[in-house]
Amino acid sequence: MKKNAKKKVIDSYRLIVDDVVTDIKIISDPDEFVPIYHMSFPVLKPATEAVLDYVREKLISEMDLRPAEILSPEEMRKTKEKFMK
Repeated sequence: MKKNAKKKVIDSYRLIVDDVVTDIKIISDPDEFVPIYHMSFPVLKPATEAVLDYVREKLISEMDLRPAEILSPEEMRKTKEKFMK
C-alpha cells in the first residue's frame, strides 16, 4: 500500500443507546482492507468512576443471574428493564 496515503473520514454519526451518547467515525485507511469504525466514549471523572465501580460490584454480588438470562436476548431485555426502573 502507499506509505504517504492518508486516512480519510468516510462518514460520521451520533449513536444514543440507553441515554449514553457516542460519536462514530468511519475511517478509510489505505493500509487496511476494510473501513475502521472509531467510537468515542464520554470521559468520566474519577468520582463518577468510583460510584460506577461501587454499583457494579454491588450488582455482581447481589444478583443471581442464570445463564439463560444472559444468553437469551428477551431475558436480557427484561433484566435490563428491571434495572432501568
